[in-house]
Amino acid sequence: MMEDENSPRQHAPLEQPTQNVKRKEVIVCYFQGNGSSTPPRLPLLSRVLKLLHAAKQPDVRYTLVALSYRGFWNSSGKPTEPGIQLDAQALLNHLETVYGPKPGADVEVILWGQSVGAGVAATTAATYLTQQRRTGGNPILPVAGLIMETPFTSIKRMLFALYPQKWLPYQYLHPFLRNHWDNEIALRRLAGVEAERRPPILFLPATRDEVVPPSEVEKLKDACSTLGLQHESKGIIGALHTEATTRREGQEAVAKFIEKVAGS
Repeated sequence: MMEDENSPRQHAPLEQPTQNVKRKEVIVCYFQGNGSSTPPRLPLLSRVLKLLHAAKQPDVRYTLVALSYRGFWNSSGKPTEPGIQLDAQALLNHLETVYGPKPGADVEVILWGQSVGAGVAATTAATYLTQQRRTGGNPILPVAGLIMETPFTSIKRMLFALYPQKWLPYQYLHPFLRNHWDNEIALRRLAGVEAERRPPILFLPATRDEVVPPSEVEKLKDACSTLGLQHESKGIIGALHTEATTRREGQEAVAKFIEKVAGS
């Protein structure tokens, strides 16, 4: 159970870390897109976890946590950007409680989000790391990696990308947007974090994405290059917007990235 004072209740049973066993705990936090809910995604998450376990790293234990935002699945409340940000920070606070600093503990967090969830993951990483910097403390849980699956730059830019025709009214409605999920802002905030604490980023675009134009991930990659953020990209050939990690190629790309950053 995790509960932020401004968040509705959300149930997330977690296995307690093994006592007296010296090994790295890697917690992968998954943030879904807005088109479905947690249960339909469980099979692909399970397959990624099986790939990680098949890597035979006896000194590493992987745990995957999927956050069901307010208004999704069994979580109460209304899904809004500020509310979802609170939910995501409540998740990290809960993980701190479960996996917090213990003598000899070696714990890392990897944030993985798909579509809108990529914005949740990037914003969550930036907020968590910059809050630690402002308070002058060291991060209790280092963010070892950030996976952005089929991401876009921002909701505003997506309006222009999806409706470029000037005679359509949609692109002119951006001043009235309630949710923005601006990944370029999140990347700039990450660039303000000390270099040794910035997580490497994996972009995972779908080459036949029917929702997000390919120019969107290119803009994010350009932003990373300009900001000096370590990043890599793996396009999933033939995949549509929601298919990047339903395909074996995408699952393997995610697993390999997680193994790499967990071992660094």
